[in-house]
Amino acid sequence: TKGLYIGESSHSMYERSKEHLRDRNKREEDSHQVKHWLTDHREMDTPPRFKFKILACFQDPQTRQIAESVRIEGAGEGILNSKSEYSRCRVPHL
Repeated sequence: TKGLYIGESSHSMYERSKEHLRDRNKREEDSHQVKHWLTDHREMDTPPRFKFKILACFQDPQTRQIAESVRIEGAGEGILNSKSEYSRCRVPHL
């Protein structure tokens, strides 16, 4: 799925989306939004708009991180998560 970023956070949606927007506006190199803009939308003068959506809520960090890993693994190619970012909590196949 092209243009999809999957992330987990203990912060509220408001706080986390503000962090992503701040990084985009500062043109931070490691921002998934900036990477997507420069890779797929070079013709645009300003970054494309992104939507934020809560997919689930969890009672504990471990379950939240495992769910993120499973979602990323299932998303396939073209997602905006960098390998180093999502390999940290990759669930091994048994």
